[in-house]
Amino acid sequence: MKNENIMKLIPISLGLLIIGGGTVLRVNEALHNDIWYDEAFTGIVIQQSWSDIVKTLIEDRNHPPLFYALLKIVTWITGSTDPLHLRLVSLFFGIATIPLGYSLIQQLNLEKEEKKWLGIATMAVLSFSPFFVSYSTEARSYALLLFLMLISIIYFIKASNNSFKLSKELVILVVMLIIIMITHFLSALILSGAFVAFLLIKMEENKALYNSDLMKKIGVIIFLGWILSTWSWSSLNMGAVVKQPHQMDWIPHAELAVIPKTITDFLFGVHSRELGFPPANTFSFPLLMGNIGFVILITSVIAFVIVLQKSIKNPRKLRDIIILTSLWIVPLVIDILASSFGVHMYIDRYMIGYGAMLIIWMLYVWWNIASKHIALIISIYLTLLLFVVRAPYLTRYSEVVNLIPSGSLMTIESPIDYLVFKYYLPESNIKLLKQTSGQAYLWPLMPESIQITQNEVMPSSLIVIHKSADRKIPPTWQQKFRTNDFRVYSVLKFK
Repeated sequence: MKNENIMKLIPISLGLLIIGGGTVLRVNEALHNDIWYDEAFTGIVIQQSWSDIVKTLIEDRNHPPLFYALLKIVTWITGSTDPLHLRLVSLFFGIATIPLGYSLIQQLNLEKEEKKWLGIATMAVLSFSPFFVSYSTEARSYALLLFLMLISIIYFIKASNNSFKLSKELVILVVMLIIIMITHFLSALILSGAFVAFLLIKMEENKALYNSDLMKKIGVIIFLGWILSTWSWSSLNMGAVVKQPHQMDWIPHAELAVIPKTITDFLFGVHSRELGFPPANTFSFPLLMGNIGFVILITSVIAFVIVLQKSIKNPRKLRDIIILTSLWIVPLVIDILASSFGVHMYIDRYMIGYGAMLIIWMLYVWWNIASKHIALIISIYLTLLLFVVRAPYLTRYSEVVNLIPSGSLMTIESPIDYLVFKYYLPESNIKLLKQTSGQAYLWPLMPESIQITQNEVMPSSLIVIHKSADRKIPPTWQQKFRTNDFRVYSVLKFK
């Protein structure tokens, strides 16, 4: 009896240890990283009145309101928009997502012991993956989005067990999907995965899923329909009509070959605090992420085929496979294939919910063919994490801020840097240099009234320039100091 009680405590202890480890990693990263551009945008937005928040988000056209409303309330309660307070919402939901992964596994049609250990394996990846750690420590909506998506998937599974009849679970699912839509615009793609899963489940219930002739016809129609639509799009030059939104024109073209990268990004992380399309982390030894992602994908597909064959005669297990597969592959493929129509939307953080489901799908299929080795697989993964080379902690802006005399007038060369300094320093003391053409930047939170030309810089004003910036320095600018990332000049007199 005593030994049985000890054995029962082992998974509980492991679960608590995993949650504790994930919490420490997230809090440590939140405490040591400077605020950067996207977080500064968040910080400045929520410092405004409710009406101004709405105006800014409408002008920006890139951020739904839920996260900002929630953060506004939290920072009002704490009385501060300092970096840690600004990250509290993401920290909370990032940590809460770890046991939520365990809860999702409990909804599947597995034996009790299988659910327990597969749930712990899922928690381990969600807890220690550098990707999930990074996006749980930024003042952006991604941790909240992942949390909400996992809840919606949990209730999708619950509703499916009742054949999607009107029930409390179905109502909660619909409410969660609505909430997700006002958290991130691309979260709408979850509807595509949910629809395909719903359709396949209904076909399975009506035995239509086993009609090989019908499935062949559906496959041919989908393939020919895709070929026809892409050919028509190209022939009519619709790409010139449907232009990429300005806020997303930095996202590169994507192809299905990017899926191995997606796998390694979610397992080993990216340089999340870099502008543009963030590069993936690397290993400290010559093992290429692309290669390991390809191997993981191929082995997972093989495992999936084996599991699918074994589950054909088990409707409840087949339902699990349909849901887990549809809810990652359909949204992800649609997002990637949108590039064929000139709409580039693929960036891993936008796919955080679908990427998490891809990881859970892989763990599920591996578990079904190698459950005795899952501990070894997770151990190898955690060992590889020790050799991941991550971007260093970001401290570029606070170094400058700490050296700036109180009340100094400042002129910032870069609009990105301007926004971050605007978060740290009084707005009335900061100006932004216009573009070299003399044109003002038409960015949110950067009114034209604060933008000046080089000749309009006030004497004794401090000018902040990136150290790497290649520009001619006027003789009236005298360097005051430099940091790892910036050069700061003082203007002696007008030219």
